[in-house]
Amino acid sequence: MKEIDLKKMQSKSVINEIEVDKDSVYKFTQDISSLETAENLNLKFNFTVPDTKSLIDIRYVVRNFTIKPEKRDKTRSELKLTVKVVMKAPKSILGTQSNLMIRVINLSSKANILIEPVLEIEEKNIDMDHKVTIGGIDHRQIHYFESRGIPRSTAKKLIVNGFLNG
Repeated sequence: MKEIDLKKMQSKSVINEIEVDKDSVYKFTQDISSLETAENLNLKFNFTVPDTKSLIDIRYVVRNFTIKPEKRDKTRSELKLTVKVVMKAPKSILGTQSNLMIRVINLSSKANILIEPVLEIEEKNIDMDHKVTIGGIDHRQIHYFESRGIPRSTAKKLIVNGFLNG
């Protein structure tokens, strides 16, 4: 499978349309550490070739951040992140298989996250699905590292790094 980095294709506040090739993995990762680094994502995958197999893997880490007093704005005191991904499969795209996975580790109490996966399927004989998870770091993972003498802050860094690069 060929791997395509969606970050290179992204442009701000427009729908990025992507024609899906056979056997492709599309990846997008973003590490958000401030209001300035947050970018909304709006993608549309058009399946045009029968028997296409693909994986769309989108991962975000939203870090806990503070807003500097000089940049404080009452209208923007929290992070608002919107991710919309549309998968479109017209008729005659038989045998297509695609999985959309959107995963977010939210370490911030100031984040409002909206994930909107959309499947537009016109063909009955295909296999498309989506999975969305939003959560924090599992305390059992932290405990595992701490039980081996690794400090909590280092454990969090390792878990986030593994999530983004895995």
